[in-house]
Amino acid sequence: KICYPALRKGAEILADEIRRRLYALPDEAFRHLSEGERFENLPQSQKRDLLESLGITGISHDYTGKLNIKVGWHGYGPFPTKQYPDGLPNGLLAAAIEHGSSVRQKHPFIRPAVRAKRKEIIDAMTKEIEDYLRTIF
Repeated sequence: KICYPALRKGAEILADEIRRRLYALPDEAFRHLSEGERFENLPQSQKRDLLESLGITGISHDYTGKLNIKVGWHGYGPFPTKQYPDGLPNGLLAAAIEHGSSVRQKHPFIRPAVRAKRKEIIDAMTKEIEDYLRTIF
């Protein structure tokens, strides 16, 4: 009862910061790449897909009893390919943007969001727990 609202609050702060940083990534028009070419920036359609599919999971327990909540992407992009007949997984696209790939320049936005908001998240979660405890005692 105490931890659930605190975890949710922390995840919401992180998701908002990731969303803000994703929105700020430079745009480019989608194009088919020639041999040896790379995407330098993010096509608007892929940015829109990532912004719409960013979400927070429910809180779960792992086998050791720890509580887990995840901020991430669900679903697939709209364009099927030979390798991904349902479309490119949005989580895979986010990882390719974060770390770079053979066809995409690296644009980290997740790790900087975590680093920038770590203290704020911890403070917000602590406040949430303290507020709850004040109602009990």
